[in-house]
Amino acid sequence: MPLARCEFVVQDDRGNVVPGAEITVQAETAGAPLATIFSDRAGGVPLANPFTSSDGKVAFHVVGGAYRITATAGAFSATWRHKPIGTAQETDGGLPSGGDQGQLLAKASDNDYDTEWIDAPAGSGGRETLSADRTYYVRTNGNNANNGLTNTPGGAFLTIQRAIDAAAALDTSIYNVTITVAAGTYAEALALKSLLGPGKLSIIGDIATPTNVVVAPASGAAVTASGPMLCALRGLSLVASLTTTIAASAGARIEIGNLKFTASTLYHLSVLDGASVSVVATYTIGGNAYAHLYVGLGGRFSAGSLTITLTGSPAFGFAFAAAFLVGVIQFASTVFSGSATGARYNVYANGTIFTFGQSSTFLPGSSAGSTASGGQYA
Repeated sequence: MPLARCEFVVQDDRGNVVPGAEITVQAETAGAPLATIFSDRAGGVPLANPFTSSDGKVAFHVVGGAYRITATAGAFSATWRHKPIGTAQETDGGLPSGGDQGQLLAKASDNDYDTEWIDAPAGSGGRETLSADRTYYVRTNGNNANNGLTNTPGGAFLTIQRAIDAAAALDTSIYNVTITVAAGTYAEALALKSLLGPGKLSIIGDIATPTNVVVAPASGAAVTASGPMLCALRGLSLVASLTTTIAASAGARIEIGNLKFTASTLYHLSVLDGASVSVVATYTIGGNAYAHLYVGLGGRFSAGSLTITLTGSPAFGFAFAAAFLVGVIQFASTVFSGSATGARYNVYANGTIFTFGQSSTFLPGSSAGSTASGGQYA
């Protein structure tokens, strides 16, 4: 009989992954003895108990039942009591062996635990569950009728949005999804979506030469992210001349790096309503905007020790950086290369720009910044 699988991610009460935790699995019986656990479903490869989860991901196989699982790492400790493991929760007595991917488990009679594997009804559309990280490929000579799993014209998707939609349709479990985009111009507006699981959705173009992969919709923002999600954008040149380039809102978390921002009539980066944008690698500003950064309503933008390059002396009609309504913009040892025209910053209505003590001329621009109505520049 196949063993039951337990799989989860160790997280603290703020949702942060806890790496390096020691995992102990005990039976919920008298004396709470250590359970015999395995790394494979067939029970052929024993797993040490306790064992250490180096990246916060926990996976093991065990006879179905109720278990006590404890995770400890330094001052962190968490225990899950009476955790049911197995399709039949505290007993797997009726789980038949066999079954193929995509089949469903159904009752064969009115008797409890009398079950059998059956083919899914046509059009039932169950989610595929990942057992490893997934990569989708996008090419200008691909086809959206492909499955996106090989980097060939006959395997890759045609559009980035098709790959995003495919990722959102998965049960990603504890795994990440990467969309690898080949050189070319993609005339589409990207609507990022959350994954079913704690993993990250990454869209990767040409990190060395971002201008080789251009996202240029006919209208609308180049990238929109609204709602809880974790996504990364790397190696792309983004074009949204008539509106905002990247619009993040409603708790979305976005990592950016190796991007090129071209001219926009509004903002290169709009970060609102609890969203956050973190800079993980250098990027380039190569066009005008009303503001490069527009952060408010509890939004947050942060950049660390890296270089942001400005080419062609872009002009900012409102300010290079604007923060308002408890929006926070943070630069920690960031270096700016190149020049710009317009006000350096505009901080108002309790917004904050935190530069770790840099001077008022630290940010790019040709005129002084301003603060008003509780706004702070520090």
